[in-house]
Amino acid sequence: MQNLIKHENSQGKDVFCDWINDVDYLKRHLACDATLKVLERRMDQSRALIFVASKNSKKSIWCKYELNYFLNLNKPMYFIDKNNIDIQVF
Repeated sequence: MQNLIKHENSQGKDVFCDWINDVDYLKRHLACDATLKVLERRMDQSRALIFVASKNSKKSIWCKYELNYFLNLNKPMYFIDKNNIDIQVF
């Protein structure tokens, strides 16, 4: 994941990653309505979404919610397989 973020930032993009950038606001072990509001606010502020598909992300209820929410914003969404990031193909 760090490789993808570095690559995108080197291309002039400002990448936000919730579990890195919002560590103080998004306590994964305390997921609640406040967590949901922070995620929604960040998605509202974003121009596009990059979804990294992994075994865990495909099963995640939170990821499904985020994808549906972002889809309703009618903003670009990009999907990358985690295996491609691990071998730096993007």
